[in-house]
Amino acid sequence: MVALEISFLAGRFHATPWGRHVNEGISEWPPSPWRVLRMLVALWHRDLPGEEPELFISLLNKLAELPSFYLPPATQGSSQHYMPAPSKRRLVFDTFVIINRENPVYIIWPDTNLSEAEMKMLSDLLANATYLGRGESWADIKLVTQYPDPNCFPHQTGAPLDGEAVRVLATEPGPNILGNLQYDTLLKHKLRLLDPEGSRWVNYSRPSDAFAVTYQQKQRGNPKVNVVRFALHGKPLPRLKDTVALGELARVSAMAMFGRMNGGATSSVLSGKDQEGTPLLNHQHAYYLPTDEDKDGWLDHLTVYVPQGLSGSELDAVTSLCVLNPGANQSEVGLFLLGVSDDSELNALPFGEAKVWGSITPFVLGRFPKYYRTGKPKFRDNGHQIDGPVDQVYREWNLRRALNPTLPELISVEPMASCSLRSRLISWASFRMWRRKGKGTRTPGLAYGFRLEFKNPVRGPITLGYGCHFGLGLFFPQPTSGGMLNE
Repeated sequence: MVALEISFLAGRFHATPWGRHVNEGISEWPPSPWRVLRMLVALWHRDLPGEEPELFISLLNKLAELPSFYLPPATQGSSQHYMPAPSKRRLVFDTFVIINRENPVYIIWPDTNLSEAEMKMLSDLLANATYLGRGESWADIKLVTQYPDPNCFPHQTGAPLDGEAVRVLATEPGPNILGNLQYDTLLKHKLRLLDPEGSRWVNYSRPSDAFAVTYQQKQRGNPKVNVVRFALHGKPLPRLKDTVALGELARVSAMAMFGRMNGGATSSVLSGKDQEGTPLLNHQHAYYLPTDEDKDGWLDHLTVYVPQGLSGSELDAVTSLCVLNPGANQSEVGLFLLGVSDDSELNALPFGEAKVWGSITPFVLGRFPKYYRTGKPKFRDNGHQIDGPVDQVYREWNLRRALNPTLPELISVEPMASCSLRSRLISWASFRMWRRKGKGTRTPGLAYGFRLEFKNPVRGPITLGYGCHFGLGLFFPQPTSGGMLNE
């Protein structure tokens, strides 16, 4: 019996299966016997150059027998790199297997017996091994006498398959085994070979959950967490005009993640609906607020704000988000988690405190302005058109004050002609004003901007009107004439 224990010191195994392109995003798992023997050949040439070739060939032929493996729990990851080239950089995907560095891989030859000299040579070679696969797969490899039961075996043709089948490249024993293992890719192409001389493809039965992702519920104390902040990254970033589309996508993604992590369960806090599908009306559920905080016209942050607070499972789901995928061949939007906190601890723009606030996304009317049959507007005693733009702002704010009596009185609502960015103005009408789903198309679809002044300073975020839980109707604190925010 011969057994190797392989500990991946960085918790990663980087290797592309023979015959596959690196950009296919396929990881070799288990490590192929062909790769393991080629590693031994490289170590022999480096550390024992030309010593006892007959003994080494005998060792290789014995290890060419098909081994079994113990594969610890693992998952897959990937990164993207631009490789230098003479004319332009070339994008390469690096896909790798992620393993807990405390959980080794074991390769077992249960029926192989080595002589004392072969065992010593193998031990000496492994003592100098520093990686397996590509150079970044740092590894500590050693001979062991104890190992867990294998869970990955060569599959016998016609036998029932226990797990999933995976093709693995192995070595044919024979007198030319050393020469065959020294074939390089250039020689293979020169000889027009699909596979290296002396190699063979073998089907292995790998556990069907070899790359299963397991989630652990984290134990937390009682501190309230109601804000999760992300920075956005992508080429290009989403436009400020598409705020509502990104907010809706964030909601869908958070709900999907919660379902995957909780056996298909739903969260009324993340969805904004109760278990019967009825919308919640108290505005205590999640707001998904994409923001352009440097005012260049491109969204650069996403804030998930939940006034009533997030449970542990809801927080786990939201913080697990790493990408928003709109589909339909549109570019993904990456999410970089900045942190979680209580809104009282934040000073980011949506959470500022001021007496004067200005629109950064349009206030979209949720009701139709009222007119007489003659076409003449209907007015209230205060001179505002009933359900006109200004009237609806006051109505929205008074509804919020009814839910939270500590909010200050709104004393002034002044129209803003356009959204003011660093270098240009954007018409409110140019923003996307409806969600893909919901009943937005039943609203007037009229968009306005306003400057709001309150009796006392008020803390954000302030979002009003249709789509306010998706980034529409969002206000930012406004500077005073001296350039400082209102205190």
